Amino acid sequence: MPAAVSLSATFDLTGTGTDLGFLGSGAFGTATGTGTITYTDGSTQSFSLSMADWYNNAAVAGDQIATTISSWNSSSSSQVQHPVSVYFASVPLQPGKTVASVALPTVSSGVGNGVTAMHLFAIATGNGTPTG
Repeated sequence: MPAAVSLSATFDLTGTGTDLGFLGSGAFGTATGTGTITYTDGSTQSFSLSMADWYNNAAVAGDQIATTISSWNSSSSSQVQHPVSVYFASVPLQPGKTVASVALPTVSSGVGNGVTAMHLFAIATGNGTPTG
């Protein structure tokens, strides 16, 4: 899945496993919201997702740092020496069920400078240890 600001978009995602994992970050603060997983049998499961702010370089409850870099490029094309991070979070899936689609959390009513947003770069089913 390409980078997206979470505005409660729903997309097809087929898979099984013990958890649903997310790579992403918040912007303008920690981004938190509730989404919905729909299974192939028609049942649904709500989940909460939090992504820490990329600039803070510190995980929040429910996520962990996936990777950190030491600098970032500003809009003036200069490099800012400050560590920034991408985070990993996951939620447990219902055992024995197959995911059909995922509705992302609504974090804010729009996008813009100073508006909290959740940026998700990858989503996948798998077998691991859920963070949430």
